[in-house]
Formats: sequence, C-alpha cells, structure tokens
Amino acid sequence: MKKILAILAGCLVPLICFGTVYAAQTDISQLSAFGIAWGTNINELSGFTFINDDGGDIKYYSRAGDDLFFGQVKLAIRSYSFYKDEFWGVVMGVSGRAGVHELYWMLTDMYGEPASSNDTFYLWLFDKIMIGYSTDVNIGVGNPRDHAALNYYYLPMYMEYSGME
Repeated sequence: MKKILAILAGCLVPLICFGTVYAAQTDISQLSAFGIAWGTNINELSGFTFINDDGGDIKYYSRAGDDLFFGQVKLAIRSYSFYKDEFWGVVMGVSGRAGVHELYWMLTDMYGEPASSNDTFYLWLFDKIMIGYSTDVNIGVGNPRDHAALNYYYLPMYMEYSGME
C-alpha cells in the first residue's frame, strides 16, 4: 500500500503551471476538501491513521469511515496529505479501465477542459487549488492503462513546498 501511495502521490509533482480559472461548484472547494479546511493541523483532527511519509515534511493519512467513492466512481484508495502537519492535499487512486474513463469525463463535466494536458496527465488550476489527473499509472499490478491517480492540492502550500512562493 505504501508503494502504491508513493507512486500515486508522485504523479503530480513534476508539473507546475500557473493561471487563473474559475472553479465550478464541487465537494472540493477553494476553502476545503471532504469537510477539512485547507491548512488544518493534523493534531486538530480525529479519526485519522498514519500511513506513510516521504522522509521529509509530507505525511499521508487515511480517515476512518470514508466511503471510497468520488461521485459514482469507486476508488481503490483515498489518502490525505499533510505538509508540515497541515492539510494540503488529497490523493485518490482508481483501478479498472471503466473507472479511469468515467472519472476523466466526470472531471471535465465538473471543471471544464483542463488548463494543460498530454496523453496521460491532465491539470486544472484555480485560484487556490490545483487538480492533477494521471492515467496510465504503473502500480505494479495489472495493466497501467487500468489505473489512475487523482490529486487535489492547496496551491499556496504547494508553491511553498515547490520553492515558488
């Protein structure tokens, strides 16, 4: 599970682009994700279990009681990412070719066309959040085309992490 999480989380790190796009109404907003305000310290939250860290300032947690769905798409994993113990991201993984395609169409319905894309990576940018969707993710099991990673990051903290403040 730690290997899968590291691969999924790493899918977004290489790309940083900037621009302003206006956000659609979703469960994840400029202020929060899945009921947690961006920037909330992990010590203020309950029901979270430590999964892994990157050996530095990033730690990953799961939350008890989460349903593993994003809209109608069943998730293989959902983890919450904390940078310097503050909530800054959500990492979700989906397995199964149908789910990979359905999630892409759901994202374009919610957010419009990506600000940037190639054959396997799609990026949406808003004032305070960055959304990356990677398809063709090799998690070491099955065909990579059957796996995808969806990452939401709080852009101000991502820029600090990336040294681009």
